[in-house]
Amino acid sequence: MWLVDRPLSQEKTVERIVTLRNVLRDEGRGRFDFSFSPKEFLDAQRAAEQDKLDVVGIFHTHPDHPPRPSKTDEGQPMLAGWINIIASVHGGKFKEAKAWWRDDDQVAFIESTLNIPG
Repeated sequence: MWLVDRPLSQEKTVERIVTLRNVLRDEGRGRFDFSFSPKEFLDAQRAAEQDKLDVVGIFHTHPDHPPRPSKTDEGQPMLAGWINIIASVHGGKFKEAKAWWRDDDQVAFIESTLNIPG
């Protein structure tokens, strides 16, 4: 899922969540890996821009694992420069979520503040 906000704002407030289909499921894979269609992402990005919004991050789950970047996440250069919200789901139920950030793919993720209005 992509997180969408106003461009250039310092504090990010998610105004829209856009879900993208995991194309690996079409291949019978995708329980622990995720890949999306570049066209589907481009369409979502263009729709956000039309509403004067920008993609600011990505949201994904870690089934039966803690909400911290995995080795797979660490190996994804595209996750740099975006807010990465990871939700831990245990036994099919939400447990907790944390936000992570890294400026580029050569540095480790650092935990960021995540405020969820209640």
